Amino acid sequence: MRKRIVIFILILATLASCCLFAACNKNADNSGVLDLEDGSRPHYDTLFNPEDLALINEAMTEGASEQTKKRAVIALYNTANYSRISTPLSLMVQNSDAGIPSYLGSVIMHSFNLRSGDSWYYQLATDVISPIDFLMKEFAGLLKVAFTDGSGEYMYSIVTGSAGDCDCSLETFPYASFELTQTPVGYSEENFKEELHYLDSMHEINNMQFCAEILADGAQITYDAENGFYTVTFEVDMSADAELIRNWYSMAQKDMQVSGHSIEKYNYYRATLQVWDNGYAKYFYSDSDRTASGMASGAPKDEFKYFWLENEIMALLAQDASVENAEELESPYDFIRHYSGLDIVKAKLSEMAIAGIVVACIAVVIIITVITVEILVRLGKLPKLAARRNTKKERRMAKKEAKRVAKNGSSPPNDCGFDVSGVPRPEYVEEDTFSDNELSDASDNCDGGDDEEYNPSEDD
Repeated sequence: MRKRIVIFILILATLASCCLFAACNKNADNSGVLDLEDGSRPHYDTLFNPEDLALINEAMTEGASEQTKKRAVIALYNTANYSRISTPLSLMVQNSDAGIPSYLGSVIMHSFNLRSGDSWYYQLATDVISPIDFLMKEFAGLLKVAFTDGSGEYMYSIVTGSAGDCDCSLETFPYASFELTQTPVGYSEENFKEELHYLDSMHEINNMQFCAEILADGAQITYDAENGFYTVTFEVDMSADAELIRNWYSMAQKDMQVSGHSIEKYNYYRATLQVWDNGYAKYFYSDSDRTASGMASGAPKDEFKYFWLENEIMALLAQDASVENAEELESPYDFIRHYSGLDIVKAKLSEMAIAGIVVACIAVVIIITVITVEILVRLGKLPKLAARRNTKKERRMAKKEAKRVAKNGSSPPNDCGFDVSGVPRPEYVEEDTFSDNELSDASDNCDGGDDEEYNPSEDD
């Protein structure tokens, strides 16, 4: 009875701690929020074609049909997505909250994708803030690092659980620190695409497959003429064609399956997209609620900001305090080389790997020592060791000969007080009377005759 009371009190204490943490966490500032200014409009030629512009303008008129609005939303999304895929210089910064139940804490994700020409670097770090973080980190911990130099080989490493030791509380770029515990592995483009679960490009805005047929009624498009950008708000109709809905979140499903979970359904999905009036992505935000296996259900929120101008990109990169030689890095491409270089991508070896290296080093030392000793013995530099070896060799030979004689049924030879193994009999030799060399000499002086029997009494 007393044991049950103790267990009940512990359960109540744990629940109270979780509720207190949740209340404090709710009232406190979210550590995952980035205080990050928007990027500026890139002064590039427009990406919109005349047909899309006409459709967008029609959708913003009073009385526009729901179908027209949905088609215009997709036109804006596809153009912004194309800007991310096709432009050789850009930086994406992500701030996300996995939206797990508040009593469990929070799971924050910070990432960035820096691109210069065909070279790029991407990292995503996940930080768990929870009263039971020792358990939650194993469940929700995630670290991804990927990069390429444009040669066609894609390097990628993924670490799940707490091994990455991620910290997303940094207030300046890159907004996260971590410890990469697995060396990146090379992939072909096709295999890399399958590993990262994207639709067309690593740089796409979202890996969810949007189309007009799954959008709900009520989508809105507005235009800020003063600052030159469109704002699009839309929702996904969860009662739309089931196959289209499954296709829409199929890549998100694969992301979830990496941690051993599965999405059962989305209860809602809302998004806000901002696009510069020349078609370049400015901002994307999504707010959703999904039901998934285990504790993977939640209401994730994802925020992305896009930067196109080199001076703004370099200003953000310069905030990285971990770059010791920042003054030597003069372009985004230099930073990509730095982030993807071996001086940054260092793998923390597992305990088994460390043990293997230690054993290998010991084995190498032993081999080198044995070889060195053998050489010195052959050169006559270690006479005492050579003498001891000869003594042991003679004893082995005597023992071997005694076994051979015994096997053939003959009497053993005169052993001068030694037994059949070549060791002096204890009744004839007092302790510490003879040295190894003297014992060897005594053994060598035995005539081994068959006609004369050795008499111990005569020796006395």
